Amino acid sequence: MRIYYQMGENLIGSDELGEIISRQADNVHMIMLEKLKYQIMWALRSLEDEINNSGGCIIINSENLSSKTTVECKGFENGLIEKINAIAKDIKF
Repeated sequence: MRIYYQMGENLIGSDELGEIISRQADNVHMIMLEKLKYQIMWALRSLEDEINNSGGCIIINSENLSSKTTVECKGFENGLIEKINAIAKDIKF
């Protein structure tokens, strides 16, 4: 049995609808990660010079919309990692 959805003037099959929903979820996920990136940048603005001079990077990990988001620091000295983590823990993921 094939069931279609009418969206405007387009008939969409159930397989196609799954693809559309998946693409939209991916888009929402990317937008949320971009928003989170700027929240982190704003929260860490007091450490901006230290972070830039260290040459390290901050990685935002998130598999999908329902998974837990984590922040990982690479290439920083331990003292700076502790400062970053102390600030990042207050950011709402």
